[in-house]
Amino acid sequence: MSHDPAHVYGLLTHPSVPPLTAALIVGSELPNADGRDIMLAFQVGFEVECKISEWMKPRHYRRGHHTSGTVGTFGAAAAAAKLLGLTGEKLAHALGLAASFAAGIRVNFGTMTKPLHVGRACENGITAALLAARGFEADPCALDGQWGFFSVMGEGFDEEKAKAGFGSPLTIVTPGVSVKP
Repeated sequence: MSHDPAHVYGLLTHPSVPPLTAALIVGSELPNADGRDIMLAFQVGFEVECKISEWMKPRHYRRGHHTSGTVGTFGAAAAAAKLLGLTGEKLAHALGLAASFAAGIRVNFGTMTKPLHVGRACENGITAALLAARGFEADPCALDGQWGFFSVMGEGFDEEKAKAGFGSPLTIVTPGVSVKP
């Protein structure tokens, strides 16, 4: 997808910290995880975080949510879930839990709490994946249902973008990432 003028690029999310940290933490606890597994988990989490941020209406950020804390929770959950081998219902439960754990408000920009948002996103994402792996349930519509994350936290999502799915293109390739100076 090309540049979308309706989105606030550069303000959508910082997609590397929550999923990378989650991949490193969970990967370090698994006896058979290697660097390739950790990098793949990071890339999965990165793409999940970016796609949710891209698909969500920009009102989420404009209303005062800190996407690195909110959407970052999904990235961390996806990275942890990948390493834990979660698929199907367990993966849906992990993302459902992440939807309830997602938090962070922009009023705290400029304080010590702002960077805490990404740390908590990582912690909450890992917790969501671990709970789901152990059988904890969440609503599978917690992302896109009537009372799901997109509706409650972002006033909806762009269905056309979501229909393109993941890898169409990979966000890390197009539009790519920018380095925050």
